[in-house]
Amino acid sequence: MLLTNYDFYDIYWSIVLMRSNGLEYDHAVSKAIKDVIDTKQKDNVVEMNTIRNILSDVNELKEYEEWQWIYTKNVYTYGVKVIKDDCAYQILSDMFEELLSCLKESNESRSYDLKDALHNIPVILAEGDKHSKKRIAREISFYRSKWNKHFLKSLIK
Repeated sequence: MLLTNYDFYDIYWSIVLMRSNGLEYDHAVSKAIKDVIDTKQKDNVVEMNTIRNILSDVNELKEYEEWQWIYTKNVYTYGVKVIKDDCAYQILSDMFEELLSCLKESNESRSYDLKDALHNIPVILAEGDKHSKKRIAREISFYRSKWNKHFLKSLIK
């Protein structure tokens, strides 16, 4: 599914919230985002607020004040960019696959380190500059050295 730069910013903020607020809803949020990222584009339509819409269906978030932003649908009138880079979507998918795997292990330290490594990557991908892969490699270097030296290796050389 094609997303906009604003959806990527919403993914960024979701990871920041997961990093700062523990594990209660991390699995549900991560799975919902990954499912959207992995959905194949069926037509030329690019919906607005895709991430907010999918997260607003996650029951675990309804009671948390810090997640109330997902119920506000933004009207974007400037700077909307559709992200068409297949590699960006593969990076996001692999990120959330790794996070779901960490959450399944119930290793809080590893999960925190991963969320800390990942939170800026959606913004970097939305910017899409020629140095994106180097910047992403720097963001994940600590996590790679401590937990998984092969993480994103095939996509970030």
